[in-house]
Amino acid sequence: MSAIQHTQHLRSLSISAARVKQNIWDLDALLPLSYCLSPQYIELAPRGIHSNFCHLLSRDVYSEGDSQPLYDYIMTRSDQMSPAFLAMLDLWLEDELKHYEALRRTYHCIAGVDFAEMDRQFAARVHEIKPIEMVLVDEFTMLVTMMFDEIGSVYSYRRDLWEYYRHFGTAIQKIGHHLVKDEGMHFSNAAELLLTFQVMF
Repeated sequence: MSAIQHTQHLRSLSISAARVKQNIWDLDALLPLSYCLSPQYIELAPRGIHSNFCHLLSRDVYSEGDSQPLYDYIMTRSDQMSPAFLAMLDLWLEDELKHYEALRRTYHCIAGVDFAEMDRQFAARVHEIKPIEMVLVDEFTMLVTMMFDEIGSVYSYRRDLWEYYRHFGTAIQKIGHHLVKDEGMHFSNAAELLLTFQVMF
């Protein structure tokens, strides 16, 4: 076995041993489409919290949906990616699209925005990959970027959970908890796969 083949073999073994995990939760059971928020939560929320939360959700709901165009772009080069990375990416997309739907339902409950209006606004978005192409050049760089992005999301959602989600009932609060846990798991998964690259150096 050549040195290159040996390195590839070690990397394959390391990748297969990576512990990629997923937080499992049922959105329909937690926040069904028919869910109605009790008006008292809005009435009793501290001053400014409701309007600020509506503004926050108007951004977050669409940024989570942006995961699909990003995934599609990366998959155009799937032949350059390891099976472990592609498997992790599939779990990541599944979570991100669940976040998109969870935030759509939350936005609908909190702000009263119609789902059809959300669909119209999302369809009108322009998804530009060019500004971030430099961090999508290879699997290693994408993992490092994902770790940075996901840990930022963990801190952001934790802050939002304390500042906003907790004021609007148990179901909405649990959505916030799952967002934090999922993003933390994405960070952990990216770190696990990144460790497999150590055999290449």
